[in-house]
Amino acid sequence: MSIAYLFKNRFFLPFKPADGIKKAKIPLYKVSVLNAGSGPEKQILIKRLTDEKDSFVSYFQMEKVFLNSADVESFYAPLGFQCQKYDKYVLISRDDPFILAN
Repeated sequence: MSIAYLFKNRFFLPFKPADGIKKAKIPLYKVSVLNAGSGPEKQILIKRLTDEKDSFVSYFQMEKVFLNSADVESFYAPLGFQCQKYDKYVLISRDDPFILAN
C-alpha cells in the first residue's frame, strides 16, 4: 500500500447490519499521521470524521480491516442497501424511496 493512497482516501469499517435494520450511518475515517504511535504496531493515527475521535491503528489493520470508501457501494449492494455518500459518513438504506439508485 502506498503512503499517498493513505492520505488521499477515506476509509470505513465494514459491518453487516441485522435483517431488521433499514437505515444506518457509516462514519468515514481519514489518516492524520503516519508513524505516530509509541509502539511498533499501532503507528497510524486516524480520525473518525463524524466526531473527530482519534485512534491508533496498525498498517495491517489499514490493509485488512478498513475498506476504501470509494468501494462502499459494492460492499453494501449485495446486502440489499443503497448508499448515499456525504463528506463525513455514508448513509446506507434499504427500501427507502428517497434514496435513488445510481
